[in-house]
Amino acid sequence: MTETKLKLKLTIKPKALNLNIASKPKEKVLELGEKKPAAPKVSKVQGSQKLKEHNLIEPEIYRKILYYFRTKYPNCFSRPRRLLAIGIFNEVVGECEEIGVSKTQLKSFFKAYCSTKHYRQLMIVGAERFGLLGNTTSLVAEQELRKSKSK
Repeated sequence: MTETKLKLKLTIKPKALNLNIASKPKEKVLELGEKKPAAPKVSKVQGSQKLKEHNLIEPEIYRKILYYFRTKYPNCFSRPRRLLAIGIFNEVVGECEEIGVSKTQLKSFFKAYCSTKHYRQLMIVGAERFGLLGNTTSLVAEQELRKSKSK
């Protein structure tokens, strides 16, 4: 009995948008039983490092903190969103252990919460800012508006 090897030809064509007429399609010959090389994988560690680099917060932690504040302070963290009082972070920083997050994660939460498109649209001169109990604490000043626009 004679042994024959089967060869499989795999043709890879250039992408439609990057079509170079002068180049020929790349060919790679795969032996029988040889597997196509896998695409490189991005590890979760790299993703979380990117979050830390940009001072963002992971979605699960963000939702956990938001749920906690919506249940404990429903008049402040209600829907639709309200402008938060200046210094509200200092009032709630003591609750980090109760929530189960670090101070850095809590700070990142407020940064993410206050940088949403909807929240920034609320920033107009004379708009009310609300404290934890839902009471009006101050109004948005023109200087604050200029500062938030520059970010």
